[in-house]
Amino acid sequence: MENNQLYNLLNLPAEVIHNLDKYGSSGKNTFNIDIEDLIQNTSLVKELDKLIAGSTGQDEDGTKILWEELNIARQSFDEYQKRGIPDRIFIDTMKFCTRFLNEYYKTYSCYRFVWGWWFPRQLALLELLKYESMAILDWVFPRYNKISEELPENTSLQTNMKKYLLGGNKPGWTKGVLKSVWE
Repeated sequence: MENNQLYNLLNLPAEVIHNLDKYGSSGKNTFNIDIEDLIQNTSLVKELDKLIAGSTGQDEDGTKILWEELNIARQSFDEYQKRGIPDRIFIDTMKFCTRFLNEYYKTYSCYRFVWGWWFPRQLALLELLKYESMAILDWVFPRYNKISEELPENTSLQTNMKKYLLGGNKPGWTKGVLKSVWE
């Protein structure tokens, strides 16, 4: 699969695709990893975004990291196929990039990819996770980075999540098992 095929499958915004193509054609993209190493080494998964950032340098809008991770996603696609996982599952999994980019745009009126730390889990076909993480604030309460009475209650999810968080609870990350429902 070529990069532009992947971008189109994921319905990435045109402006983001333009920036990705610009970086991809710059010849500065140098990060390389074997997907088998990533799948077999959870320590590598946890450090991948830092390794990529170290090789790409300054990346104000996250385009470089996104390009490098999408480049790895093309290898992941092959692994999904080897395991008999339908293309639709791959596409829906990787579309988190599109969703996050669009959500960032709605909030800040520009595209920025700030989830390089999240992507390696999808690339390695696994989910790790951190019970203490409060990253939920990014999705449920955009622009808020701490738990307080100031959290908005514009939706029932926000209202219930605010009550849950103010009660000292932590949602953590999810862990699941993919069942073969497509057979």
